[in-house]
Amino acid sequence: MLKRIWELSDNCLSEVEDKHVVDAMSIVDKHLSEILDATPAGTDWKLSLGAYDDDGESIHTYYSFLQSFLTSTKLVAFAQKRVDAIKEGKGFHQLLQAVEDGEDTTEGMKAKLDAQIEEAKGAGLNFNAVAKLFLYDVGVVQPRASSRRRRKNADKDEKKSSMIINVPKFLNRCLGMPLHRQSMLTNHLVKCLDKRVR
Repeated sequence: MLKRIWELSDNCLSEVEDKHVVDAMSIVDKHLSEILDATPAGTDWKLSLGAYDDDGESIHTYYSFLQSFLTSTKLVAFAQKRVDAIKEGKGFHQLLQAVEDGEDTTEGMKAKLDAQIEEAKGAGLNFNAVAKLFLYDVGVVQPRASSRRRRKNADKDEKKSSMIINVPKFLNRCLGMPLHRQSMLTNHLVKCLDKRVR
């Protein structure tokens, strides 16, 4: 199950719901808005995705994850569409602000958002991509292969416990998510288990 998520596979057992697409767009738009604010005019936004040298380790890790996520071959078209929407004043947070400021109606904003949801799905934002973004948020990340020397010297039990994401650990981490995200991922887990059993 997790392998398909890490690889951003197009082969998804579950369909992504619109509310989860909106949730993912909100996370991505917030990050890209910050990047675009700091990117000089005429500079490719992808060059500004890295953290600053004086940022802490957690920020470096988060920026590194989002950089690889947004520039992956499967999602770069989605990221570019989000950049374009933000530049045009149609990013997720900008749409909400327009309603709050009385510049647009709720119905008008919903129609624009519905169009952006379909555009995001068409540009590669599928269940696996949304799941990867949500799982990163609670610390379920793709294990990195360690160096040969570290593998030789590492205690086997310690190595196994830090690398393996078993069902109890996965479910425990899911408890740290908002309820709608928990439901999305646990339902997917049940589908995967059911498919495997059959």
